[in-house]
Amino acid sequence: MVTDSTSDLMDDIVKKYNIKILPLKVVYSHEEEYRDRVEITPEDIYERFDKAIPTTSLPSSEDTFNLFRKLEEEGYTHVIVTTIPTDLSGTMNIIRNVSKDFKNMVFELIDSKALNMGLGFPVLQGVVGLEWQDQRKK
Repeated sequence: MVTDSTSDLMDDIVKKYNIKILPLKVVYSHEEEYRDRVEITPEDIYERFDKAIPTTSLPSSEDTFNLFRKLEEEGYTHVIVTTIPTDLSGTMNIIRNVSKDFKNMVFELIDSKALNMGLGFPVLQGVVGLEWQDQRKK
C-alpha cells in the first residue's frame, strides 16, 4: 500500500503495516523546500507557523520512481496507491506517468477525495483488511 505524506499516518502505524509514504514537497520559498516527513517533520512545520505558512508541491518523479523500483526489487507485483485528491494536486498524474515504466507491476490508483486522516483512515483500513485476508489464507 502506497499513500502520500498528506495522509498524516503515525510513524508506528506506517512501520507496523509496511505502508510506503511518497513525500510531497513542503515549500517556504523557491530556495527553501523540503520532502515532507523526510527532511522536515510536522512538528518543524508547526513551530514555524508564526513566521510562515508553507505551501505544498508534487512529489518528485525521482522519489516516485525510486519508491516503485524499491517495491519491484522487493518482489511486489501489485501496488495499491491512494493519494491526495486529484482536484487539489497533480500527485496522481506523477504516479500514473511513472508507473508506466514498471511493466511487470499492476497498479490500482485510487483518488481519495480527502485530506489528512480522511485519506489516512481508508489506507489504514485497507492494510488491516489485506493483513486479515493474508492470515485467513494461512
